[in-house]
Amino acid sequence: MELLVQSYLSIGIWKINILKSTERFSNFIIALLILIAFSSVIMIIIHFEQQKYEVSIAIEQERSLLQQRIQVDELTGLLNRKGLHQALKEVEDNGEDKYILAVADLNGFKQTNDDYGHLIGDKVLVEFAKILREHDQNLTSYRYGGDEFCLLFKGYDQDSVIAICEAINDKRKLIKLPEHDDLKISVSFGIASYQNENDSVKLFIQADQALYEAKSSMDTYRIYKPKMATS
Repeated sequence: MELLVQSYLSIGIWKINILKSTERFSNFIIALLILIAFSSVIMIIIHFEQQKYEVSIAIEQERSLLQQRIQVDELTGLLNRKGLHQALKEVEDNGEDKYILAVADLNGFKQTNDDYGHLIGDKVLVEFAKILREHDQNLTSYRYGGDEFCLLFKGYDQDSVIAICEAINDKRKLIKLPEHDDLKISVSFGIASYQNENDSVKLFIQADQALYEAKSSMDTYRIYKPKMATS
C-alpha cells in the first residue's frame, strides 16, 4: 500500500513538473515574441530617423550650394557683392584678427567698352579675375560690380598687402587679347586697414576713398589716411 501511494505521489510530482516546464516554455516564447516585436519597433524607428537625417543633410547641402551660387559672379567666377557683404560681417564678428581691404578698379574701363565693345570688356574682366585667383592663398577676391574688385586680406601687414597689389599690377600688364594688341589695361588700388572701433562699412568706405585718391593722382595704390575723409 505504501508503495502504491509513493507511486501516485511520484506521478503527481512528474505531472506538476511537466506543467511547470510547459508554463516556463510558454513564458519564454512570450518573452521572446515581445523582444522580437520591441526590436522590430526599434529598427523601424532607427530606419525612420536615419531617413529623416539623410533628408535633412540633403536639404542642408542643397541650401549650402544655393547659397554659394548666389554669392558667385557668373562672369568671372569670383565671389560677388553679396559674398563681400557676408565676409565683412564676419570681419566684425572676428574683430581681434587683422584685416586689410583693397578696392581695385580698372582705369578707363568705360573707354575700353566704348572703343572695343562690351564683349572685349568682359574678356578683360575675366582675364583680370584669373590674375586675382592666382593669389587665392593670400586673399579672397570679389567682383563688387562693373570693373571694381575687392581684395580681403586676413593676417597680413600693410607692406605685404602693397607688395601683393604691385605683383597683381605687374601681371595685368601681361594681359593680351590677340585680336586687340593695342589694348592697354591699368589698375588702381585703395587700401584700408580694419580697426576695432570701426564697422565693416567704414572699412569699405575708407578703401574706396583711398582708391579715389589713387585714380585722381594716377598712382598704383593709395593707403587710407583720416584726412582723406575730409578732402
